[in-house]
Amino acid sequence: MRHSQKVDPDRFLVQQSGIYYYWRRVPARFLPLDGRTASGLIRASLKTDDLAEARAKRDALEAADQDYWVATPLRCTWPMSASRSTWRGRPRLASFSETTWTCW
Repeated sequence: MRHSQKVDPDRFLVQQSGIYYYWRRVPARFLPLDGRTASGLIRASLKTDDLAEARAKRDALEAADQDYWVATPLRCTWPMSASRSTWRGRPRLASFSETTWTCW
C-alpha cells in the first residue's frame, strides 16, 4: 500500500509586504546549466496579494520550470570520487567546473 504524499498548497510562495513571490531553488544538477540565476534561487514577483491568484500563477511558473529542466539536453552529476566532506549535501557555487561535474 502506498503512502500518500502531502503536497504543501503554498509551496514556493513567500509573502513580503503583502505581495506574493515565487521562490524556488534550482536543482543542484541544473545549476551550471540554468543561466537565470547565479544564486541558485529563482525569485519572481507574482504581483498579487490574493492567495488564490498567487497559487494559480505559481502553478504556471512551477510547470514552466519543470518543463525547462526536463528539456535541458545535458544531465550533470557530482563525480563519484568526491568526498563527503567536500559534498556536504550539495556543491558550492565556487566548485562548479568541467573537472567537478560529469555531463553527458
